[in-house]
Amino acid sequence: MRKYEVIVVRRGQILPLLSIIAAENRRKAVYKAEQWFWRKYKGTQGPMHQAMTVSDPYSEVHYNSDFSCCDRLNKLLPKDDINRLIVESKAELTRETREGKPHGQHNAVCRVKRRRDFGVFVAPGLRRMKNGVLYYRIITAPQRSRNGRRFRKRKYRDISLTARTLADAVTEIRERRLNLENEKKIGRRMKVRDLSFVAHVAGLMTLSPHSRAKFSRVLPKYEEPRARAYDVASSRC
Repeated sequence: MRKYEVIVVRRGQILPLLSIIAAENRRKAVYKAEQWFWRKYKGTQGPMHQAMTVSDPYSEVHYNSDFSCCDRLNKLLPKDDINRLIVESKAELTRETREGKPHGQHNAVCRVKRRRDFGVFVAPGLRRMKNGVLYYRIITAPQRSRNGRRFRKRKYRDISLTARTLADAVTEIRERRLNLENEKKIGRRMKVRDLSFVAHVAGLMTLSPHSRAKFSRVLPKYEEPRARAYDVASSRC
């Protein structure tokens, strides 16, 4: 077990309260400190992040590509550790100044710019995020144009799938009849959204010569190996 210093600056007190918490790692130490703080003071000392810090004597908190601001490991840091973390991140992080909800979790640092994951389309209408989650895109309002000019953009919604492989995704889309939602909205079948074509792009089946002729206009776009390569790489992570 490791030992961590917990410092509480109490209201009306000049000297801070120093306590020692034993835990397997800093993440569990922060959790124990939070439980102890609320049991002892019951909110009388104000927001926890303003009154208490937990030390990092074993240098467990470091910035890397997987750093998460909301991870309990990286919360309730002393000022010196926050400054060190900002330097390590090369100014990608900054001190969190937003108060948020009164009893909500407060982070020690936040990102200057949000990291957004737009995902990769591994098959028509199927988007895979970096964490492996698959989304199926459904059109909620079709595009409208008049005299060659567009007056309404296409609107869509991404539906999260429980499937994590393309084979399971095709089965789930068929069982949930998600592919039929597009036909209802736009009033016609979308050739590229045909599940047999999606299965072909996913490498689950091979189209017949007749079907290849049917999809000849869209095949060159989706028969690139990058989509399946991304899927294979994601499955290995």
